[in-house]
Amino acid sequence: MASIAGRISARSTALGGLAAALAFPGTAWAEGKPRIDWGALIFAHYGYMLGEEAEHYNEFDIDRAYLTARSKLSNNLGVRFTTEVGRAEPQGVDVDGDGSSDIEVPEDEKIRVFLKYAYLEWDVTDDVKLRFGSAGSAFVGYYDDFWGQRYIAKAFTDDHSILDSADIGVHALGSHADGLFSWQSSLVNGEGYGSAEVSATKALQARVTVDPMASQESSLPISAFISQDVMAPDEEDPVTTLAGAAGYSMEYLTFWGEYAVQSQANLTGAGYSATIMPKIPDVLNLLARYDHWDPDGETDEDAQTTIRTGITRDFLKKVSGALTYERTTTEAALDVPEHGVYIRMQAGF
Repeated sequence: MASIAGRISARSTALGGLAAALAFPGTAWAEGKPRIDWGALIFAHYGYMLGEEAEHYNEFDIDRAYLTARSKLSNNLGVRFTTEVGRAEPQGVDVDGDGSSDIEVPEDEKIRVFLKYAYLEWDVTDDVKLRFGSAGSAFVGYYDDFWGQRYIAKAFTDDHSILDSADIGVHALGSHADGLFSWQSSLVNGEGYGSAEVSATKALQARVTVDPMASQESSLPISAFISQDVMAPDEEDPVTTLAGAAGYSMEYLTFWGEYAVQSQANLTGAGYSATIMPKIPDVLNLLARYDHWDPDGETDEDAQTTIRTGITRDFLKKVSGALTYERTTTEAALDVPEHGVYIRMQAGF
């Protein structure tokens, strides 16, 4: 559950999950034992900020680093562990207890390991799976997989804290008729994988997708999504999120558009995103993405617009690079944009 005003997530480390994954002695146990498949992926960038107010600020940084271990325990049971890294965000502290003197306390800024995915997967049938634990949410990951450039930017709903990319709970998903129809339904905490549950409220989420070109070389997915808070206490206002998306992908072009609305009490936020990526196969891709999000719908001052343009190149299956110009403005300060030039990359196996 992502509140309209946003929230500060407290990410806790999950070294137990990492230790369990690293405890396996190799890529396979003795004969008859489960095999362990390993994977890793790194996102990194160099950014140079533009504008006099930036004072030539520039940085090298690691955005993400994933380590994944998968294993099939039997013909229809499997497990997955995926760790991520990041820096802790400053935490708000109410000094006098009445909210009048909040201060931000920065945490240790070293890059820390924490858990993203940890679930048991049961193949109920050839087309239906159940996942128990921390797993990918129904809507965010669909965009990430579709355009394949997450190292450049997170999905629109994830980037603006409308939805979380993963959450803890029970997830059912399926794909039918060679991908013509796919779906996912989840009952989760609603706080996201980076935060502990804080109330009895849960989020019931569902996505349905129809792709009339799934059996062809092209793809045309059309999706609808809903997230609804359930079991909320009387004193807590439930959050409802609705989203719709359509995409088109073929050898020379990828396009995606989506619209999202989030309501809580008397506040309603809304926004949209469009991505277009013309491609010259085996040479380079052009990229343009436009995001606009107004978190409350009452005033335009906090509405935010982000534009990303650039070129990308896929060198290997999990090795890519991009040169981008990225610009974010708020309606309250249109003449003071935050913008810069970035070299972004991903590398993995």
